[in-house]
Amino acid sequence: MLTAARCRRDHGIPGLDPEQALAFRDKNVMHRRAVELGVPVARSCRPDTIGAVAEFAAEVGWPVVVKPYAGWACGDTHRVDSADDLARVWPLVADARHDYRVEEYVRGAEYHVDSLLRDGEVVFEQLSRYTYSVLEFRDEPGGTISRKHDLTPAEQRILSANAGLLRGFGMRTGVAHVEFFLRDDGEVVFGEAAARAGGGSIVPAIEAGRGINLAGEWCRLELDPGHRPAAALGAETGTEYLCSDRYGRITAITTADELRALDSVLDADVWKGVGDVLAPPTASNDVLGWYVCEGRDFDDVRARFKTIRDAFQVRTEPAGEASCG
Repeated sequence: MLTAARCRRDHGIPGLDPEQALAFRDKNVMHRRAVELGVPVARSCRPDTIGAVAEFAAEVGWPVVVKPYAGWACGDTHRVDSADDLARVWPLVADARHDYRVEEYVRGAEYHVDSLLRDGEVVFEQLSRYTYSVLEFRDEPGGTISRKHDLTPAEQRILSANAGLLRGFGMRTGVAHVEFFLRDDGEVVFGEAAARAGGGSIVPAIEAGRGINLAGEWCRLELDPGHRPAAALGAETGTEYLCSDRYGRITAITTADELRALDSVLDADVWKGVGDVLAPPTASNDVLGWYVCEGRDFDDVRARFKTIRDAFQVRTEPAGEASCG
């Protein structure tokens, strides 16, 4: 992103310049800019020493999150639950401590907004709510469900904060993926933002549910000043990662075609096949694939998740013995 921004600056190409691109890439910059725009963020500190992290945890309470200031997909991100846990994590980050930041652990529902802008105006937005905690993805598959109908006042505030942040970060025409927390007391807290389409299966979920491809629409907005995305509304749509708690060499696995044949499933993709070796995940997108389904509302879609999840079967052969998961 920064290389592209420098090229635009040096050659007079429209789009994000380096100053603006940093607001979408550097979490230190983006949180500071969010505060300047009046949007609450998680409390944070620099991990200059292990003592600084311990003092911060004593102030905000355990757990805290140690994360790269320019990371992605939760790679090298650590949830630290105690002083003993900090002693375990510190050697993993100490040599590169200046590449990290420490944040309080924000409790509440997690949302994301996927947007398209043209000339500073939001011309498409999709609010979605995660069904899980990103930092606990090993315990529950990563799912997200659209929120199109009957939005609460708090959810409306998320959309308003999103539009203000994108304009304040300097985006004129482009695509963005922005994450928020909604605390139990109704406070909206900014998480992070990226000047790109959402990862994982967010793009196919929006295409299945709204009828537009985010990357394609972004290109059209750049090339055609008069274009406006014609997105459908439709039912609520959800997508969930496919996971297995079994590791070893795959001997059998449910196929994407078999998943697409299930009731309410709109699309699916399976990234692993027979012969591949499964190991414990190291990032939030280290999974076996995904599917998209539709339903009446958030609770209905989430219930359908379990039915589809139970239909997904993986057979592995660890140490020469077959098992199912």
